[in-house]
Amino acid sequence: MGALPKVVMYRVGSLQTEKWSRVVDDEGALKLLKDRSVKLGGSDWAWHERGKLGKTAGSRVASCREMMASARKAKVGSAHILQSSKGELVVRKIHTKPAIMDTSGTPPVDLAHTAIVQKFPKMHSWGICACRSVAGSSTPSQHSYCNAEDWNGSKSDMQALANYLVRNAKKLNVAHVIYNHRIWSAGVGWHAYDGVNPHTDHCHVDFLPSSPGKSCA
Repeated sequence: MGALPKVVMYRVGSLQTEKWSRVVDDEGALKLLKDRSVKLGGSDWAWHERGKLGKTAGSRVASCREMMASARKAKVGSAHILQSSKGELVVRKIHTKPAIMDTSGTPPVDLAHTAIVQKFPKMHSWGICACRSVAGSSTPSQHSYCNAEDWNGSKSDMQALANYLVRNAKKLNVAHVIYNHRIWSAGVGWHAYDGVNPHTDHCHVDFLPSSPGKSCA
């Protein structure tokens, strides 16, 4: 499972006013350029990448389209400038954080899964939803609420993941981490785990709030 790529997005604005639009995709940027250039008015439309020679196009619409086509191929951070006799507009290419992945789990599972895929690309998810009780008991597992996930990898990676989850427990809403005969619980910390499954071949994590109500188990 590879790391998520950062999403390429754009802001549209003016170098003179330093006022920028919300973050938009390339279609949104093109629409903003068309709309704002109509309001800007003027003639003799041209565009250029900042620091490079300008390029003249046949019309305002053609200039918008050509400039966005160039912006898509440009380096992140580059600014393309659309000019007329009345002023100029700028589109700046940026990276945004990757979107939170939509898994089969609860929102905290989605958040943690996204972070783990980014941080530990060599690890593999062993599953989220499973209609079962905690091994050796009649208590429904948090897996039965789709509020837990198991991860497999090398011993060093699984230990590193366990440590990472504990360090980021507040941010990721972690309730429990179980790995290699030990369990970490929010508000308690690490202690011995005497469950039937010693969790030596995978790292388990479940989240707050622990799902109430009827499970599928």
